[in-house]
Amino acid sequence: MKKEDLRVIKTKNNIESAFLTLFYQKEIDKISVKEITSAAQIARKTFYLHYIDKYDLLEKIFIKRLEELREICHTFKIVNLNLIVDEWLKFFYQNQKFYRTLFGDYHFKKSRQQLIQFFQEVLTEVVSEEICRQKALDYHMTLSFLGHGIIGMVDEYIENNEKNRDAIRKHIITLLNAYRI
Repeated sequence: MKKEDLRVIKTKNNIESAFLTLFYQKEIDKISVKEITSAAQIARKTFYLHYIDKYDLLEKIFIKRLEELREICHTFKIVNLNLIVDEWLKFFYQNQKFYRTLFGDYHFKKSRQQLIQFFQEVLTEVVSEEICRQKALDYHMTLSFLGHGIIGMVDEYIENNEKNRDAIRKHIITLLNAYRI
């Protein structure tokens, strides 16, 4: 795989940073590419070398964050629920401004759904089909329920500035342990 030029990486980081500053201040519909390029101190041409538009930029930022979360899951594995849930909560707390803004905008329902699907995928390593069968529950509906529940808890967590961290952590772990492989 070809390594990206350091100048390109710095330019993209600069664009992302400028965009996020604007994104946290106002709705995406009210942000122009001109504002982004002005804040990033780059030419419009440079912006369009890397991104189709501001929505493409946001999607790439979202995907980058999703990859960070995937790396956390890969690094800590799912075997230690206490550790992985702590890492999930730490990740969302560190990125709370991004997710609070993203989840607060009705335009980004697709991003929220992608995050739910991500957790459903991760939970296939935790949730036992056999335990679901024993409880007369559909496996895929259980994954959906738990994925939606984790995102609901993440909403609660980032909206209350980490206030209920221990209670949220306990709820997630208790629910996951009920279906554990």
